[in-house]
Amino acid sequence: MNSPIFAAARMTDQMVNRREELAAIKKAVFSPGRDTRLVVIEGEGGMGKTRLLREILRLAGHPDARFPAGMPVEAWQEKDSIIISELLDLADSRLYTFHQFLRALRNAFTWHKEANFDGFDRARAYHQRKISEQADYQIIQRAAEQAELAFFEDYQAIADKKRLVWVLDTTEQLSFIGASWLLEQGLLTPKDLSFSTQRRLLELLAEGKLPNTTILLAGRRREGKITFDALKDKKNGAGDAYKVIKILLDNFSREDTQTYLDELARNWLREQPDSQIATYLQHLATNSDRINVLWLYTGGQPVRLALYIDILTEGKTEPAALQDTFADAKVRAGWNEASNQPDQEKLKQIQFEIEGEFINLIFSKADELRPQILKILAQARRDLNESHLHFLLDTPPGTNIEDWIEEPGRLQEIRATLESMKSLSFIKMTPVGWLILQDEMYRIYDEHAAADEITRQDESLSRRDLYRQLLTLAEQEIKDLTHQKARHREEDEGTLRWESPANTLNMKFAFLSEPEVQARIDLDERLLQAQLEKLYYKLRLDPYEALNETFYDLAEEQRFSNIEGDAQLQME
Repeated sequence: MNSPIFAAARMTDQMVNRREELAAIKKAVFSPGRDTRLVVIEGEGGMGKTRLLREILRLAGHPDARFPAGMPVEAWQEKDSIIISELLDLADSRLYTFHQFLRALRNAFTWHKEANFDGFDRARAYHQRKISEQADYQIIQRAAEQAELAFFEDYQAIADKKRLVWVLDTTEQLSFIGASWLLEQGLLTPKDLSFSTQRRLLELLAEGKLPNTTILLAGRRREGKITFDALKDKKNGAGDAYKVIKILLDNFSREDTQTYLDELARNWLREQPDSQIATYLQHLATNSDRINVLWLYTGGQPVRLALYIDILTEGKTEPAALQDTFADAKVRAGWNEASNQPDQEKLKQIQFEIEGEFINLIFSKADELRPQILKILAQARRDLNESHLHFLLDTPPGTNIEDWIEEPGRLQEIRATLESMKSLSFIKMTPVGWLILQDEMYRIYDEHAAADEITRQDESLSRRDLYRQLLTLAEQEIKDLTHQKARHREEDEGTLRWESPANTLNMKFAFLSEPEVQARIDLDERLLQAQLEKLYYKLRLDPYEALNETFYDLAEEQRFSNIEGDAQLQME
């Protein structure tokens, strides 16, 4: 079919099969009282956890909820009694340190006019100034503690007026593998982990420091088991400090699969009634046998269903399994009539073969921008902006990065393509609006990249080339930012004057305005993030050198001047 690649793998306007979950969440948000409520939303990869959170944002009236244009909005009537945060995706490792998390949480709430964090802003600005001035370690530590206290003073004042709702995704990433054992053996103390978001969140809940708050916490069930169990079973000694609401997302039923196709067909018919995709989906939605096949082979997983439908709408090479009748599909999948279940090993093999066609689509349309971007995102495992992608896509081999010039027209083309990808079911957005993939997509891509030795070697070489380019970008940014800092130092030193020997000890640097001070603080933060990017890609290219040289050099640099920076390095 003549349509943009992956066009059909998009979110439907109306969510399917989550009425009970939405009702439970609505109750946790709007029930009377000022208690603390923790809603733990668990599910395997691709079960629609992010989609559910985005639906909640829409219903709660959040202005930045990303949905297709023209989608009807029927917000909760009680929404004015709460302030809901933006979606914070903890796939971002910068949020694993508690001070960065508090800053992100502050930003996530301040879209609302009544979310005033002025006290925290002042305290954090002071903390940042002390870091920039390379003040004494104890002074920086006290400033960090004061900033945290100021945050919760502001938070309490806001919570006195409205219930605050946190929206946290990919929270399984907070789990420290082995941390419990290290604590039990005395190799770590609780203080050693005091910088971590996971540890501090457990403490805050146990201490009852989050009044009039509902926390929506979504993540993969198995990967997040340690953290989820600690929260649900109140192993943090919380007692009655907070209430736990448990939600487990189930697979789609056969009826849900039908509903999803009906809704997808309606969306396309409304927006592009003459398109081939709309026509195809309309026919597919009326073919009960094919719907049964899709339900069986997807295992009722929403993201996999979206991908399989997209494979069908592409219309190039339809996998043999998707051509089966339902009777043939049951035979192929080893259906057991007694248990009413397929043979799981056979089903996994069928799914692997079907998903291989999706990967083939990426490589068969290598001249199209959307699959090129998708491949880069799958390999980089990092959020990239249009400038990064422009460099990666359009830089000839051997180009000196200092000679490279961005083309505004190409940047606009990439920006428009990224915007068009935001409604795809396997795309997620970071807090700054950059794109990453849904975690199940990473799994699918990696499994097929490692399918055989030749493919694995090709993928390894391709990734190393990509990491080298991204490392070059990070190193160039570090160089540029370091030069800016050097210019600032030269300007400051140029203001010093020796008028007489008697006044030598009274020399001072020129006074800087608040905007100038903030610009320099922002410069330091950008430099730290560039250093973290460098470390990330060095670890993938040469772990030994990255750990023994890059990491330790940066850790030594950050240790006594920037407690927060040191913590971020450890988390990376």
